[in-house]
Amino acid sequence: MVVRGILAGRANGAEGFDMAVGSPGGAEFGRIAREKGLKAALDWRDSPFGDYGSAPADASKPAGAAW
Repeated sequence: MVVRGILAGRANGAEGFDMAVGSPGGAEFGRIAREKGLKAALDWRDSPFGDYGSAPADASKPAGAAW
């Protein structure tokens, strides 16, 4: 039995993976993740945007943030 949409989902997932790995930052992200771990790779990825997840625990949070 074929589940509706499963083939399209597999195709889209493969395309997304190819775009991520083939992008200029994708290879660097993978290298950092292998060498230093996923958290370090995510911090590297998010650092240009000032992501609050990589901010120090005592850093100010945006107004209205539930966390």
